[in-house]
Amino acid sequence: MTTFSEEIVEDFKDELQQMILHKSKKGGFALKKPLLILLIISEIEKGNIRENKILFAQIESKLSQLIDFFGGRESLSPKPEQPFYHLNTSDFWELKLPPGIKFDSSRTASSKLLRSGFVYGTINQRYYEFLVSSSYNRALIAEEVLNRFWYDRNKKKIQEFLGLPQTNENEFEELITIAISETQKDKFKVIAHNKSRNNIKKPFCDIALDKSEFFDSSGAPIWDLFAKTRAPIKKKNGNFYSPEKEGSLVSYIPKGEMASFFNSWTISLGKFFREKYPYSIIKIDKIEKINFDKNKIRMDIVSRGYNRSNLLVKDFRWVQYWEQISEKEKTEKASFWEGFLNNPQKEIFAMMYWHTFKSGKKFFWIAGLHCL
Repeated sequence: MTTFSEEIVEDFKDELQQMILHKSKKGGFALKKPLLILLIISEIEKGNIRENKILFAQIESKLSQLIDFFGGRESLSPKPEQPFYHLNTSDFWELKLPPGIKFDSSRTASSKLLRSGFVYGTINQRYYEFLVSSSYNRALIAEEVLNRFWYDRNKKKIQEFLGLPQTNENEFEELITIAISETQKDKFKVIAHNKSRNNIKKPFCDIALDKSEFFDSSGAPIWDLFAKTRAPIKKKNGNFYSPEKEGSLVSYIPKGEMASFFNSWTISLGKFFREKYPYSIIKIDKIEKINFDKNKIRMDIVSRGYNRSNLLVKDFRWVQYWEQISEKEKTEKASFWEGFLNNPQKEIFAMMYWHTFKSGKKFFWIAGLHCL
């Protein structure tokens, strides 16, 4: 199944393939247009481009330097106005000209006109939203440009000169969000499966997030249940991590695939208590009762013949839901959910979690409860 990110990147590859580059017998291809795209990506990465309106004067000097150093052809003048104007032949870029002036691909507009406040360039909105959403997305597009047009050591030099982000596999990790719980107001713990971990004792990790870190600068989600996220994370201690910079939500995983995933990682509840694995997925055969204790949600469950009473539930969705239910309604609603969850057509999985407090004491709870 093709993901949204893969679709964008494939479309962009087509754009690069169709890009019209000037070619001379003596100097070969002019690489001014690819350099302009890389400069735009760099400026977005640095926070210098904050809206989809790019002025020539804003990038003229840096673009001249880039063309001088890496343009691929010797020239008395870098002429940065050329790529700014002629990139308009690509769907990636649209040049906004003053009323009465039409784009003419056979000539180049003067630098004076391009520097005026009446002229600016915009990126195709679809690509713009993709680029501003995360550093990883910018790295994907930048590397496509570099790999297509530069095969020599200049590739590394351009990356360093512009400070371009890179899709380093050691930096960006692929994580599937399994459970979300609130540790204190607007602060959350995400339990994620890290695909780079193969040991059953340590396939999962904790990621500490503030509420604002769940979304990128455009408001699109980065972290969500059953979502695959690419993000750079740094270890704080043990299995605890925090994001180093903004990641990117790659795709949502269908429920059927998640059911297969959970089944592949399931262990017995008894083993969870004996071995005290920090995180374990168990399959619940029956929820016998939903209880309430001082606004805390608890469950009596049966799993593979193992009974456990008063298991604390800290799944954020469940906590939020029951906070909206009045005391009078709780018994009725609990009865409804017991019947719903115990439907033999459904599978119930729980992400079990052992927490070690600073005192050294350990306590356990259900961090994520999923009905599939």
